[in-house]
Amino acid sequence: MIRPARLLGILLALAPCLAAAQEVARVFDVPLTAKDIGLSDADSRPAAAANLRQRALKAALERFVVEHKLQATDADLEAYGKWNEEALRRQGRADAGRPVTEAQAGSRKRVWGQWITGFKANRALYEKYGGRVGLTKFGPEPIGAIEALLREREKKGDLVIADAALAKEFWSWYASQPRRVARPEEIDFTHYWLRPHDPDGARR
Repeated sequence: MIRPARLLGILLALAPCLAAAQEVARVFDVPLTAKDIGLSDADSRPAAAANLRQRALKAALERFVVEHKLQATDADLEAYGKWNEEALRRQGRADAGRPVTEAQAGSRKRVWGQWITGFKANRALYEKYGGRVGLTKFGPEPIGAIEALLREREKKGDLVIADAALAKEFWSWYASQPRRVARPEEIDFTHYWLRPHDPDGARR
């Protein structure tokens, strides 16, 4: 028979392990423990919340892309290829006009496809949800729309954050974003590869 004092000592020793194994969130029916997202104490909460945001957004965007048929098409890839070829020509690159190998074509399809799909998703998100937009070196980012998408998924039960402190950290990040807010006249989600090149060959 285990003495009460001994049992208490065992439970105290196991407490960190039990806490790490406790479910703190659920993303599309996938349970996440504190260990899964790197949550161990208050100091680790910001990084854990960022980890959770990344997981939740990835899952939500994947479904958004499929539901709205935003995957890069052959026509998208062809248009991007023409834009890229013109950019190479304007830069005086030696590989401009060079035939593309089968391996290069496959690599481009994977890389460009993901890039194009991301841009199409951003545009569709803004058109559906609106909200504040951030300006980045990669183009406009629909921060308000992204938050709206996740809020919507939370209402549907696809995103559940059981830990109150973690939930506060998760959503507070959006309240402070974006760092540079786009003015109405600066918001343009037109795909840059469908625009004319600038005189210096850089994308607009």
